[in-house]
Amino acid sequence: MLIRDNKIPEAEQQLNGILKTAPNDAVALNLMGTIRAQQGRLNEAEGLMTRAAKIDPAFVAVHMNLVFSLPAQERAGENHFRIERSG
Repeated sequence: MLIRDNKIPEAEQQLNGILKTAPNDAVALNLMGTIRAQQGRLNEAEGLMTRAAKIDPAFVAVHMNLVFSLPAQERAGENHFRIERSG
């Protein structure tokens, strides 16, 4: 809700709190990754989302977010691989 309402600092604060107590929460990692992608911090976004995908390989949303957060031209082959593996 906070991310959708563009209340990014509040969302970051809540997610940081969640990740302090549950560092392997795939949903929180994915959401933090989406925030980092919106901020243009794509390497961090990719790292957070990749971690979430490893924790919960069946979490489809994180795989889709990875596809859209990665620079398309540099990683087109990787994106295709991620879609194939997650599907």
